[in-house]
Amino acid sequence: MYQKNKQYKSEITEFITSMKSDNPELEKKQKLGRSILWDRNKSLVQKNDNVSHNEIKQSPYVYF
Repeated sequence: MYQKNKQYKSEITEFITSMKSDNPELEKKQKLGRSILWDRNKSLVQKNDNVSHNEIKQSPYVYF
């Protein structure tokens, strides 16, 4: 039967580990980027609410 080689590392895995070791701040930047996209600030939500009130309403089916 097939046995896994536990010492095998793909080229991509080696690339990512070397990139992380060369740039120790990389994970912090990743977490900051994710927080900007996914964690909403109240000020951003309020700003988006104000913009959405000024938009023209679009009908649900635009092809009529």
